[in-house]
Parts: sequence; structure tokens; C-alpha cells
Amino acid sequence: MLIEFSVENFLSFKGRATLSLVATSRKELLDDATFQFGALRLLKSAIIYGANASGKSNLFKGMEFMWKFVLRSSELRTEIDVTPFLFSTETENEPSSFEIVFASGGIQYRYGFSVDKQRVQREWLFYIPKKIETVLFIREGREITETNSKFPESKELISKTRQDTLLLTIAAQFNSNIGIEIINWFREFIPLSGMRDNYPYTFNFIEKHPECIDKVLHIIKAGDIGIENLDIRRLEIAKEEIPEQLKHIFDSLKKPISKFLKVEIDAVHQKFDKNNNATELRKIKFAKYESDGTQKLLALLGPVFDTLLNGKVLFIDEMEVGLHPHLSELLVKMFNTKEYNTKNAQVILTTHNTHLLNINLFRRDQFWFTAKDRYGCSKLYSLSEYRKRKDASLEKDYLLGMFGAIPIIQEDFLKELRCAN
Repeated sequence: MLIEFSVENFLSFKGRATLSLVATSRKELLDDATFQFGALRLLKSAIIYGANASGKSNLFKGMEFMWKFVLRSSELRTEIDVTPFLFSTETENEPSSFEIVFASGGIQYRYGFSVDKQRVQREWLFYIPKKIETVLFIREGREITETNSKFPESKELISKTRQDTLLLTIAAQFNSNIGIEIINWFREFIPLSGMRDNYPYTFNFIEKHPECIDKVLHIIKAGDIGIENLDIRRLEIAKEEIPEQLKHIFDSLKKPISKFLKVEIDAVHQKFDKNNNATELRKIKFAKYESDGTQKLLALLGPVFDTLLNGKVLFIDEMEVGLHPHLSELLVKMFNTKEYNTKNAQVILTTHNTHLLNINLFRRDQFWFTAKDRYGCSKLYSLSEYRKRKDASLEKDYLLGMFGAIPIIQEDFLKELRCAN
């Protein structure tokens, strides 16, 4: 489970920004949207709003970078793909920092690192075995400055760790119990961009959990799309059909690929005669004939059900792209109900869908905003920082700019765009 994520000096975030999934102490409705972990009460979902270029996607990119770097830093052979805040002489040559607080196996951990394009400058790991936070290791460059008897291998492993690689990644490769525990937690985290094609994820999930196809179809039918069933299959394709740029990648692999497969999906619809009587069922190519919104919904359902079924953490950037607001609401509400979310799975999403800004659907502490100041710095803050009004319409107040995080367009702006006669 995720407790907090922080990022500093990365893209538009100059100062430290922290997204917290710790519920506030205020008594709110919708207790189903929270769960208990020790002394902490955590949220099952968080929704982030903000104007274009305010920092929403950059927060997602920060989490995605940390996820990729933890899992793959030992594979890097080029410079580290990290970008600091470039609009200040104070930060442009300084490292970017990432830190995450999470729980795994009933233990709370705090892990982070600072990196520039060439090396890991600092790395740290703490845990709370009982009540007090205790260091497991602190790394400065290529040296371990503090360690713990629970993680004695850290001093030995640092000699096997390149300057551009995380000690944690190496520890997992050398079968360190703590290293494997934390790497496995990151493997259960799913960063997902609404702008990308996620069909393979959904297909792999359905193939692994065929019992879930009825749930997938149930949600699709809830959208009144007219699909009766889905025919999803893998088809072998000849190597000659593969684009040249992909052939080059496959040929460079140490272990050659002998068989190439593609996913093909047909949507099954009811066919009718001239009197609107149902006749036979008709299959059509899903990718060719179904709408972008329907395709987006199917692409999301695999990650959503995988997260719910296995108690994972899902972060979706730009969830609403191509998706009706009511379907977005349905997917998020699944995380806030005990009926669907029996494993305390969590979802974080960035969106412009103001329909979700409703205190009858979500708690105030589930809403977050990003805004950028005149110096280009993104800020992240929670709706719980604002005083509650009994008659508040959150959607209306947000669109009126009461929480910031919206573009300010002057009334005479369009006049300046008029073409001269």
C-alpha cells in the first residue's frame, strides 16, 4: 500500500511536493473509502486536478521515473533520463530527489534517492519494525555511511554497484531479502498513461484470469455500448510482417525470439432484421469499428481489475481521455466500495473531469490540485487545506477558481485574436 510519494527538483517541481494518502482526522462520509494500517488511516483513491501544464502529469512522470529506475537501473548503459527544474540557476545543476513511503508485508518503509544524469548521489532506506523509524542503510556516492544488522549485505554490495545504479536494485539481484521485498512492492505498482495503448495488459490479465471476463463485460455493458461478448485471441505472425525497426530490436536480443504473436480482438454484437427482431450475432474488428471511448474503456479494465484483485496500487494519468465522465466515475467508485475492493487496492488519477468533484461521491481529502506560479514552479496541495462550507458545490467552486489550479483567461482575450480587416 502507498502512504506518501514526494518529488523535488524534477521537471516543473522545484521544491518538494508530497502526495499523501493518509486520511485526515476530520469526520467525513464514505468511510468505505479508507482502511486502517496500524495507527494510520489510508485512502483508497486520490484525484488530482490542475490546468494544462500545471504539473499533474509531471507528478505522474516522477512516480513513473522512480518505478522504472528502481526496477531497471542496473540495465542502463546511457545517461540517467532525469530532468531537474531548468528555470532556476539554483536547481538546474542539482540532483533530482524521489522518496516513497509504503507498506509491504505489514512493515512500513521509507525509501528514496537523489540522482543526476551521471550518478546516484544519495540513496536511503528506513523502516519501522515496531514504533520507531530505524535506518537500514544510507548511501553517499559509492559509500555506505550508515547500515543496520538487518541489512548487513549493504556494505558488501556497494562495491558491486555502479555509480549510475541503485544499491536496492543490486541487492534484489543478489537475493537480499529486504531488496527482494521492496522490488516486489514496486512490481505491484502500475503507472498507466491514458494516452497510451494498454490492450496487451488487458489481454494478458484476461488470459491469466479467464473468470474475470464476465466482470469486464459487465462494465462494458454498463456503458450501453451494445457489445454482447468479446473474442480475444493470440495469432502467430510471420517475421516478414514485422516492421523493420522492430526486427532490429528483436535481432539484437541475446536470446532470439522464435515465435511472434499479436493480439486480435473481435466485438460481438446482436444483429437485427428489418422488423428489429434479433437474429444471429455478428463479429466485428474491435480496433477498426469500435469508438475510441470503447477502446479506452477496455484498455483500462485490465489494469483496474488486476489492481482490485491483487491489492495493487494504480496511478493513471489523464484517465478521462476518450472516456465518458460517468464511466470514469464508475471505475473510481469501484475502489471506494468494500464490495469490489476487498484487498485495499489504491488508485491515483489525474483528470480534468470535474464531474468527480462531488462530496457525495468522495471525501475532501481525496482531492488534490496542482498549480504553477509565475516562476514556473508547480505546487501540489489538498482540498482539505480549504475550510469546508456546508453548501459547497466543489465543481462550481473549482471552475470559479476558488481552489486555483485552473487557467485564467481574460474576458477580452478573444478580441486580441481578431484578424485585422
